[in-house]
Amino acid sequence: MGALVNNTDLEQLTKVDFSKTSLTEIGGLAGCTALKTIVFPETMERMGSYTLDNCYALEELVLPEGLKEIRDQFYFIYSDDHSMLRRIVWPVSLLDGSAFAECTDLEEIAYRGSELQWELTLSKDQFEGVNVIFNYED
Repeated sequence: MGALVNNTDLEQLTKVDFSKTSLTEIGGLAGCTALKTIVFPETMERMGSYTLDNCYALEELVLPEGLKEIRDQFYFIYSDDHSMLRRIVWPVSLLDGSAFAECTDLEEIAYRGSELQWELTLSKDQFEGVNVIFNYED
């Protein structure tokens, strides 16, 4: 049986929505150089290393409410020390978002919890100047 997606398809992929799946781990998106938006499944609790390697065009991440850990910094979504990431939908379950600290062009965090819950986030001080929207709902 042949591959479901070939390399040319990956290079042209602009949006991936895993929200309706029950996947616990995501892989195989490395090299999706045109990918702008990804929606992760609600069943994912950890994001492993290199999940989005070379996804330089990524502008928006929609993180699942159950996500508790991001293992590495998102240095792999940079091109020439520049990240296109502008918006993150951030779950209450993710208490440490320091993986995004180097995303200097980040404009908005759509936080699914209250302002009080945001204050409990360990990395909140790394996002000064970023517009945080509280009580965000899809």
